[in-house]
Amino acid sequence: MQEKSLVLQYEDAVFLRRFASFLEKKAEEALRISWFVREEEFLQFVQTERADLLIVSESLAKSRKWTVPLLYFTEGTVPKGERELPIYRPMDRQIRRIRQALADSRLAAEKSAAACTVLGFFAPAGGIGQSVSALLAGLILAESGPALFISLERYSALQEMLSLQGGTLSDLLYFARIQGDPFERIEMMTDCAGPLTVLAPAADPADLRTALPEDWNYLFSQLRAAGRYRFAVVDLGDGLGLEAELMAHCDLVFVPENGSPAAAVKEAIWRRCLSDSGEAALLEKLRPFSLPPLPGDGLLDYRELRMTEWGRIVRAVLKEAGL
Repeated sequence: MQEKSLVLQYEDAVFLRRFASFLEKKAEEALRISWFVREEEFLQFVQTERADLLIVSESLAKSRKWTVPLLYFTEGTVPKGERELPIYRPMDRQIRRIRQALADSRLAAEKSAAACTVLGFFAPAGGIGQSVSALLAGLILAESGPALFISLERYSALQEMLSLQGGTLSDLLYFARIQGDPFERIEMMTDCAGPLTVLAPAADPADLRTALPEDWNYLFSQLRAAGRYRFAVVDLGDGLGLEAELMAHCDLVFVPENGSPAAAVKEAIWRRCLSDSGEAALLEKLRPFSLPPLPGDGLLDYRELRMTEWGRIVRAVLKEAGL
């Protein structure tokens, strides 16, 4: 039985300790229970650790929008809402409610995971073909289902190359920062390149530099939950100093290579840094592939580029990955 992560927060330490102890003894599920009295410690924990269900104080529950399934403690014995967990209610009923919430969490996670496959493209050395191959991947995947392309490049020519007129990644990051729904108005923010939906890069590189890890966490969780796209292709740019955090949100990360000795050394250093920093598990997501030099002067229209060796290589790489 897969262990479920249950995270608790309440200001009464005595009650919380007893509640957690009772759950550990009586719940039939395999639970990993973490509990916190101080809100700041709880928030720091849930920003970095997986949680299947949160049970928190009523004030914290209503202070923000949550992307993780949540119940909240209330006074009394009778719940007035579907997310309420009265602290004076018999424990067997509380356990049944928690069990149901965990089941709902599992179904939601399965639906979310099936809704959108997130693919990253990243190369630790510049000039390899990361952005062009990512765009090609998006165009190819859009042939088999709705696909969204997002660029995290700080200085991108994508907007001019595709004549994009909609919103930008800055808009989505704003909604993520205020805990709104970044994808509620996504149709008005995006343009199309053939069958591919494209979101223009950030209007100002400062918007990328000031985005916090929790902003990216919220944005990617909302992307998966939105149910609008079968695929999301993310050009990770230079990683923004958050390579590990960003790659953690991707199902696979494709790493273009061009045979350059200098680029190979940089990639080896990058892989070693991932391993040394405790992120060795991310190495299993990496899918390296080789690219030849761009044909001609490298300024081919993206639709023409699909018909070149680059297009054939990217299509083969995606097929090999089962996409």
